[in-house]
Amino acid sequence: MDVKRNILVTGSHRSGTTWVGRMIDLDPQIHYIFEPFNLTENNTPCKKCGYFLENWFHYVLPEEHDKFYRHFSHLLHNPPFDAGAVKYKHAGLLKLITKRLRLLANRKKQRALIKDPIALYSSEWLSETFNLDVVIMIRHPAAFVSSLKRLNWGHPFSHFLNQDMLMTDHLSQFKDMITLYSSEKQDIIDQAILLWKTAHFMISLFKKKHPNWHFIRHEDISANPIREFEMLYNKLNIPYTEKIKAVIKTYTSGDNPSGAEKGVAHAGKLDSKANIHNWKKILSPEEINKIRSQVEDISSEFYSDNDW
Repeated sequence: MDVKRNILVTGSHRSGTTWVGRMIDLDPQIHYIFEPFNLTENNTPCKKCGYFLENWFHYVLPEEHDKFYRHFSHLLHNPPFDAGAVKYKHAGLLKLITKRLRLLANRKKQRALIKDPIALYSSEWLSETFNLDVVIMIRHPAAFVSSLKRLNWGHPFSHFLNQDMLMTDHLSQFKDMITLYSSEKQDIIDQAILLWKTAHFMISLFKKKHPNWHFIRHEDISANPIREFEMLYNKLNIPYTEKIKAVIKTYTSGDNPSGAEKGVAHAGKLDSKANIHNWKKILSPEEINKIRSQVEDISSEFYSDNDW
């Protein structure tokens, strides 16, 4: 019997989770849930269950299980209305509302998709608690760093230190650097390097522990989106229709912008192939050498010499 489980799309931020999540969301039976671990979007306490976030990249603790379970159980069974889907599904607002009402009338056919790179450190808890299909996005370290440089996105590293069990369970080897970066402001390149290492260290652990999860390099799905999305759809037991294939082709065509525009965080239509090597335009040779020298111990698991 085919199993159609709810889905989690996570990984490092700036790794294409929004793009991949939205392309999976093209299936009419799926409802997209945007980043429940995002502090900017979800800083209002849930009075009924006590769910509240104080730190970026929250790591769910055993003693928090009940309140997080109540919150996510409600979220998965009552997905919020997603107005953003109009842009991606090429549907009018009235048509989308009609679809929403139809799905509400027959929840057995509905699948929720949580798109949230900020949930990376809690992805095991989410997967085990709700029996989710998990998609983990991986991105080249230079591409990740160049994206944060382009957007000038720093990070409050004290949010890692605030979570004792996260530091103890997973990030202990990075404690000295995280402590330093929490006390002294660092260059955006250095911040991005440390963020890439912490995220992909976790992803490396997940690859060893969870062979049933789906690990995707951003570069692979960007180079051949039609084929790679077909493979992913099949793994997730989602019908890969000609209509869906046509929309994916539209959003990844070589006629689209390259994605290197300064300050644009989430572009819609992109030339996915051109976007792969934008980092070579944004970073200097010195910056690239610095990145590689500092990430090689982890990046060599995902990327070879030819990828540099």
